[in-house]
Amino acid sequence: MLVITCAYGQLRIDVHDTSWSEPVPVDAPADAETGRGLMLVASLSTDWGFYRTPAGKAVYFTLAFQADLDEGDGSPQGHRSRVR
Repeated sequence: MLVITCAYGQLRIDVHDTSWSEPVPVDAPADAETGRGLMLVASLSTDWGFYRTPAGKAVYFTLAFQADLDEGDGSPQGHRSRVR
């Protein structure tokens, strides 16, 4: 199950699964086809972690919004928000 919420300037994604295994980032080579998911999440997110659920666990991460105050970018007020 995937749960996406947005509040207080942050996007939060929770991914639920039925595995009881603790998620561990793997130091996989850049060209590896598997095992890089948590490494990517850790490098791109503001925060990440996991918690136990009755059916297994959920891994979550947050992305903070940052206002881009560039003038003349085509948006109505001269600014836009980006997820980082």
